[in-house]
Amino acid sequence: FSGGLNRSTQGLLEFVEMFKAPIKMLHPLLTATQEGNYVGSENIGAIPFQGVILAHSNEAEWQTFKNNKNNEAFIDRICVIKVPYCLRVMEEQHIYEKLVQSSDLAREACAPGTLEMMSRFSVLSRLRDHPNSNLYSKMRVYDGESVKETDPKAKSMQEYKDQAGVDEGMEGISTRFAFKVLAATFNFDPNEIAADPVHLMYVLEQSIKREQFPDETEKRYLEFIKGELAPRYAEFIGNEIQKAYLESYHDYGQNLFDRYVDYADAWIEDQDFKDPDTGQLLNRDLLNQELSKTEKPAGIANPKDFRNEVVKFALRSRANNHGRNPSWTSYEKIREVIEKRMFSQVEDLLPVISFGSKKDSETEKKHTEFVSRMTARHYTERQVRRLVEWYMRVKQAG
Repeated sequence: FSGGLNRSTQGLLEFVEMFKAPIKMLHPLLTATQEGNYVGSENIGAIPFQGVILAHSNEAEWQTFKNNKNNEAFIDRICVIKVPYCLRVMEEQHIYEKLVQSSDLAREACAPGTLEMMSRFSVLSRLRDHPNSNLYSKMRVYDGESVKETDPKAKSMQEYKDQAGVDEGMEGISTRFAFKVLAATFNFDPNEIAADPVHLMYVLEQSIKREQFPDETEKRYLEFIKGELAPRYAEFIGNEIQKAYLESYHDYGQNLFDRYVDYADAWIEDQDFKDPDTGQLLNRDLLNQELSKTEKPAGIANPKDFRNEVVKFALRSRANNHGRNPSWTSYEKIREVIEKRMFSQVEDLLPVISFGSKKDSETEKKHTEFVSRMTARHYTERQVRRLVEWYMRVKQAG
């Protein structure tokens, strides 16, 4: 009288890991689901059951159970609902944030980009390749981003899903494996409990090799780290370093944005533009050259559409802002383009950001200020040194 079927009649019975149970334990489910009653363990008549049984299992055990012809009576009564791994980076990241917050690691330092990198790797491992599109672009589209500006070959989410089929997300790195890697990353440095993407990439690579995946899978996973995550993290940490380096960062960005809008507006209207600072008269070809200097570092695929979009945005904002241009950070697309234009030259930064001996006290002062601004961005001093040195090695390797 105290079993799950008895307690959940006219309700919902959750059967944890159903296919791990002995087959005799499953026999009452047959009559309970088909005839609405079951024989209990006591010496009494059939007991009515009008509930719903919700069972869960991993896919390997389900396939073993399904392939056994002796289980046909059960299989005919089961409605399979496939629950794939998470395929959106932001949602996967929220899972890791929750796991970290509810663990002993909650108070420890976690550098920006660490959980996001782990999430990206996990999602990439679960996605199926598209024959005519980049897997990283597919991941970004699944995450709700619009990537047409930077990747003209990117498809719509529905196209990706149709091509991948219903089993996409049923394979790949599990959340348990990912959190095990994150825990090892936090404990990698014997002098500091902290996690950063550089240590994460190393720990992840070692963990993949230890797991002894099939050769093709291991090669694919390692390529995700070296071909996708590392180059993009180099770009991210480069921007972090450069933002911390530039004190007048905001004013410089606003000036670049205002000039871009003026040039783009004149180019669209097919008018010459007189530079108010130099007095130089720029025709359409010269305007195009100046605009391209900003667009090329960001890889804008369709400059004409991009220029029209930015000018329309600026004109709408001016109408509601007493004729003033909006802040260059208020529109994500142009913010990224301006940042890439600002930070295309890194040579000037090296004397200040490097941790070697400085040639004078002024450079030493700038370096100290740079480190303090990085720590204000949630890096520890050890992480700043490690990430800067890693970034410089990557840049020197070209």
